[in-house]
Amino acid sequence: MARRKIELGQIWIQDATGDRYLLTKFYNEALSTIVVMRKVGAEKEVSLKVKARWSSEGLTLPGFTLTQDAMVF
Repeated sequence: MARRKIELGQIWIQDATGDRYLLTKFYNEALSTIVVMRKVGAEKEVSLKVKARWSSEGLTLPGFTLTQDAMVF
């Protein structure tokens, strides 16, 4: 299984609400990776910052699912 990479332009779905968020920026702060996301279709709302975590699949965002992972064919 390939390890997941967090990249600019990815769309993530918030598990609790089903809202879609566009990953607009990420940066390292001390020993953490911080991701800045904007709600799709709501450009004027405040951006959301999420601390990424390491798992066996690579970097993940707690409470979010990458849209490619959520798709069912």
